[in-house]
Amino acid sequence: MVNSQDINKLRPDVVPNAKLWLAECRAKGLDVEISNTVRDNEYQAYLYAQGRTRPGKIVTNGKTTTFHGSGLAIDFYSKSKGWSDHNFFVQCGTIAKKHGFSWAGDWTKFIEYCHIQWDNHGKSTYKNAPQMPLYEEVEDMTKEEVRAIAKEEAKAQTSIYHNLDDVPLWGKPTVEKLLKSQAITGDGTGIDLPYETLRLLVINDRMGLYGK
Repeated sequence: MVNSQDINKLRPDVVPNAKLWLAECRAKGLDVEISNTVRDNEYQAYLYAQGRTRPGKIVTNGKTTTFHGSGLAIDFYSKSKGWSDHNFFVQCGTIAKKHGFSWAGDWTKFIEYCHIQWDNHGKSTYKNAPQMPLYEEVEDMTKEEVRAIAKEEAKAQTSIYHNLDDVPLWGKPTVEKLLKSQAITGDGTGIDLPYETLRLLVINDRMGLYGK
């Protein structure tokens, strides 16, 4: 059962945007905590059962995972107030839209204030959502807020994965494939892959450029 809270497990092109969103929220004093990024069908079925075959309030109408399963969605809450502060979610949702996400607080059916997703502004499904461009609309922010975002983004962009164990889960299948084919030399140690290189390799792999 997969129920991850790790932003780095989102689809590679969504990760930088998610980190920009999180950094801006926190720079503006919003104590965002991530409750879910990627989940599998087993965990989705567990959530679906809540309020139906097991106790609790209904939290989803989906029997199988969609945007969360594809690494395109984030659920979040306030560290200090949980899910009780409506204004908190409005502010976080507004910032998310600025960075290219859709906010489920805008939905007309099954409104979910704690959920954002990359669906090309409602034009795509989880199966055909295009690559996400990097949004940097920060003109209305103070210098301190810009520095906070830049620091968060720089941390991600300068990551170097020295060996296979360092590589995040979203990148391991690609690296293992390329090591096996000797497109990347080494035995899992000393590969020294920069974040941006890994991101591009994974995108290429998902486009089928490296075969099955």
